[in-house]
Amino acid sequence: MSASTPPATGETASEARDEFCVWSDRALIAGGIALALFALLQVLQYKYGRDQGIYAVVADSMVRGGMPYRDMWDFKPPGVFFVYALARAVFGPGQWGIRLLQALCLAALVPAFMTLSRRLFGTRLAGFMGAVVAIVVDAQLEFWHTAQPESFGGVLTVIGLVLVTDEKILAPDKGLRRRAWAMWVGAGACFGLAGLMKPQMGGASLVASIYLLLELRRQGLSWKRSAMSVVGVGAGTLLSLLLCVSYFKARGAWGDLYQTLFVFAPGYGSTTWSSEWWPNYLYYAFEYFSVAGAGPLFIGMALTLGLARTDSRETRGLLLILGIVFLHLVGIAIQSKFFPYHFAGTYPLGAFIGGLGLWKLWRICQRRGPTYVVLFVGMFYLFARARTATRDLGETFWDRSWQRTSVLMSGDAAARERVAAKLYSVADVDYEQNMKVVRWLQANTAPTDPVYIWGFEPFIYDVAQRMPATRYIYNVPQRVAWFREESRGRLMEDLRRSPPRAIVVEHRDVFPVVTGDSLDSEASLLGFWDLKNLIDTQYSRVATIEDFDVYLRR
Repeated sequence: MSASTPPATGETASEARDEFCVWSDRALIAGGIALALFALLQVLQYKYGRDQGIYAVVADSMVRGGMPYRDMWDFKPPGVFFVYALARAVFGPGQWGIRLLQALCLAALVPAFMTLSRRLFGTRLAGFMGAVVAIVVDAQLEFWHTAQPESFGGVLTVIGLVLVTDEKILAPDKGLRRRAWAMWVGAGACFGLAGLMKPQMGGASLVASIYLLLELRRQGLSWKRSAMSVVGVGAGTLLSLLLCVSYFKARGAWGDLYQTLFVFAPGYGSTTWSSEWWPNYLYYAFEYFSVAGAGPLFIGMALTLGLARTDSRETRGLLLILGIVFLHLVGIAIQSKFFPYHFAGTYPLGAFIGGLGLWKLWRICQRRGPTYVVLFVGMFYLFARARTATRDLGETFWDRSWQRTSVLMSGDAAARERVAAKLYSVADVDYEQNMKVVRWLQANTAPTDPVYIWGFEPFIYDVAQRMPATRYIYNVPQRVAWFREESRGRLMEDLRRSPPRAIVVEHRDVFPVVTGDSLDSEASLLGFWDLKNLIDTQYSRVATIEDFDVYLRR
């Protein structure tokens, strides 16, 4: 063929298709980055929900030298308190500190997913798409269900998986033995730390050990050498747990931890648990995760299943992730509470699986031309709008995000507070009421004055910057049948040792799923004679702020 002869039509079409794929991939990546950044911007603006207020108060005590369970009480596993204490030590006491730390963790999913996807599925773009979905879905959990123990446990699980799947340690020779052990122990430590967020998350250590054992055997190593990986991962997991136990023992708080996690927590679980309903719980956990969670998760995982191929590497990778998902969901079913944040550590794994299906459909659409690419974008938009992970709120995530972003860009501080009062109130929690109590305490008590809230709003302590007069920063222990007598005695000891300048009594905070009855704080006070007598004889009611009665010591 001479230089002047035009190329064949097939060759021209192939080159045009390749160029279209390159540019459409770039557009997809740019759109994904923009969507992820928008979601992260929402996370950075979130205020505290009730749980975040609890963690913040416990973390403040830790920064001051205190210990969870002994000096400030909550019944969550200890991992989350260390995360909040880290955020507080680095970024200060503002509500944005933990949100920034969470946003950084979510952003870290992008390189982690891309690395993991290349190793397991042979493509980075599938991991990128999965990471964008994971970030958006986490942001959709909104202010109450983000920055929870599961949120950080999910990221730790992903980091552990990145260490486990390092190609250089799957068939280690003598020169790589130290690297292999470091990766195995490091992965186990990540899984162990995830278990300190929620126990079922530590199960990733078992699944990853089985995966490593079989992979090393497939590479031709002996059972004995392959089993070293199991020892390494197990050692890392055990090490993280032993360090935690040693820390609490050294600080004299092990007994408090034990009593809380192994005496109080089982009673809390029994408020909804029934062995007869176990199959129902398990089914609902799987349904909630796969179908009811978020539209992009559902369609992505459905596509992965529908477009599955017999590639052994892909199958092994999916089994690794699905094994961890299974253990997570079993743990959620055992908890039997089914709060949206319980799935926050499992959604990223579902997004990673779904990213593969979305990528496969994307490649099919690219081969068929621009019209199909537009249809792909429309499908993603439809599912993203049809079902989000946002729950219990009157407006959609997208509407709420628009309001947040608009007032942020306006620079109007008063408008931001008005929007906050609207967006961060749900059920019996009212942001504006809480802030009124905060302002009253700041105006009528000194920063050194201890105060006590007979209710379930630790948020007030933290934002008002007032020290609780007792370790019991909310009154659930004094209201539940299986723990009330002992905890009431300890509460009164604390109040006698550190008499509060002000006592705040809350009304209409009813949550049977937690307390096991339908009484609010004010009604339950009638059955707590010692505290009621203390208030009646030593305090005077000086203000009523909507759902809160405020008493000052005479």
